[in-house]
Amino acid sequence: MGTTLLADVTNTHTAIMKHQKTALLGLQILTELLVAPVRDYIWYCSNIIFAPHEILHSVPFCVLHNKETFLIQEKTISLISSVRALHQCFIQQQAFEVACRNETVGLAFVAGNPEPLGLGLDQLKGAAGEAEEVAELVNVEAIVGGRVTKEAVIKDLSSACLVVLVTHGVVDVAHPHGALVL
Repeated sequence: MGTTLLADVTNTHTAIMKHQKTALLGLQILTELLVAPVRDYIWYCSNIIFAPHEILHSVPFCVLHNKETFLIQEKTISLISSVRALHQCFIQQQAFEVACRNETVGLAFVAGNPEPLGLGLDQLKGAAGEAEEVAELVNVEAIVGGRVTKEAVIKDLSSACLVVLVTHGVVDVAHPHGALVL
């Protein structure tokens, strides 16, 4: 990556923190550098997955601006750590689809627990109802409330194509990219 792009990304981050007008100009410059060259190829896509490399991990892709709108107003934006990770996701998705068609795994696992398990958090009043609604959509029975146990989750989770957990989650400061799901 050239030093100009590094400077543009760094300057844009600084500007976002200090001045909105300058930030908007920085976002427009980044849009011209990163999106304009491929706009003709992506105009018909409703979803865009960015797999940034090196300094591009710092680019705020969702708020890139083309002088009229933010990119996220036009497209659904996703980020993935690398093209290799995206490829692995596609492979896993295909394997799950085949397994579901062959019924070698369960279709879905849906659980909802409104209780915060003694951590002093507020109850998630709609958790059980949301889990039941989702379960009805995918034609399975939801595990809710007190029936959501470690044993039940471990037993059914590993053999499901679709997993929906409607519950509390607490970020572990020691492992900020992971979470404790309660």
